Amino acid sequence: MTIARSYSLRAATGKEAQLEEALGALAASLSKAEGCKGAQILRNLDQAGHYRFLESWAGEASRTAAGRGVDKAIMDKLMSALSEPPGTENFDVLD
Repeated sequence: MTIARSYSLRAATGKEAQLEEALGALAASLSKAEGCKGAQILRNLDQAGHYRFLESWAGEASRTAAGRGVDKAIMDKLMSALSEPPGTENFDVLD
């Protein structure tokens, strides 16, 4: 069963480029992880500074293991670019 996680992110004022760069690095890192089926970065067309990060996984164990392996510098850069903690949602992917 494929699962997906969605993160809703809001950039701090003036930190949009930093957030986009950090999300790109995160997507590249996760795409190399065992069980990752892909990651996408979405920028909201109607609300400046709002983003969605989507990741798909072979299962929860793969997602959890990959999360432990993400470079701390990537996460520090990402978190310092946010105006608030990210929101998350988990999904089953209906194929």
